[in-house]
Amino acid sequence: MRLPSSLSKLAHPPALNVAEGQTWWRQIRYAFVLLLERRWTLYLIGDGFFLFAGLLEAIDAMGGSDWLDRLYPRIIVMPMLVIGLPAMSSVLALERRAGSLDLALAVPSTERYFLRRIVPVSCFMVLQSWLVLLLAARGWDLVRALFQSAVLSALLTGVVLFWAVRLKTSGAVLVASAITAGLLTPWIFFSPAIQVVIGLPEDFFGVPMPVIVWMWKATIQALAAMIFFLYARERLRRPEAMLA
Repeated sequence: MRLPSSLSKLAHPPALNVAEGQTWWRQIRYAFVLLLERRWTLYLIGDGFFLFAGLLEAIDAMGGSDWLDRLYPRIIVMPMLVIGLPAMSSVLALERRAGSLDLALAVPSTERYFLRRIVPVSCFMVLQSWLVLLLAARGWDLVRALFQSAVLSALLTGVVLFWAVRLKTSGAVLVASAITAGLLTPWIFFSPAIQVVIGLPEDFFGVPMPVIVWMWKATIQALAAMIFFLYARERLRRPEAMLA
């Protein structure tokens, strides 16, 4: 007797999910291998150091009023700058060294091709910072920290892509990205903690002024990330400019 189609799917579930999961995991692993190359041990040790120091700081900061001011620069900002920027800076340079940049630019979606390579590293930095933040506190401070760390990761990724499509070597991309990050220091190192700003009114149309200041700086980071990415995508869609 033939089973209805719905029951047949339950009795014989498709194996595509497992295959897709394995393919997804292979793509992430391949992205890490390509970007880190033979330096993966060095990056792993450096990242482990930041993570271990962050866990100790999170334990020490539990219950304190200034926990976010102490954790945010060390757990989120510094690992992304010291580990994330060097790891992502070779996203296009390795194609140039291998002489396969023209093949990479011939794919239907060049931005998707390179995003698959750089996003796993960027997301990994965010996830490990979220892990430490979740151990430290709860509440709206935590929500703001989680959101701002994701925006910061997107900003740094956009900065690296912006320079990677214009400069030929990973060293030049790293230096240019670091200088750009230095110019954005007031926004990158801005703590998500709500602080009273001297000289400003307490609220604006019923909204606390410190909240508005945080929203403004977070919005600037998000807009900057979008602008950097759009300029990088515009150049990626013109292969002749990349190969010149």
